[in-house]
Amino acid sequence: MPSPVDDYYVSFTKAVSRGRGVPIAQVRDGMGQGRVLGGEAAQARQMIDGVATFDDVVRNMRRDARSVARPRASRLAQTQMAIEIL
Repeated sequence: MPSPVDDYYVSFTKAVSRGRGVPIAQVRDGMGQGRVLGGEAAQARQMIDGVATFDDVVRNMRRDARSVARPRASRLAQTQMAIEIL
């Protein structure tokens, strides 16, 4: 009978496989297994996207937030503006 830990491991490896776009076997055999890898080795195995400082991450998040299109006015606001124009 599989234990809950086994069930979680299967769910986790499936999620990593989907998120990384690699086969489940690559996740099981090539990633993790209790090993600790440095940044370059982890990136070479597709375990991470890259290495960055905290400041780099914050700067990139700010840049990405600024590049997101501003939300359009709500339907209610559009209707109110149309009424004001009339």
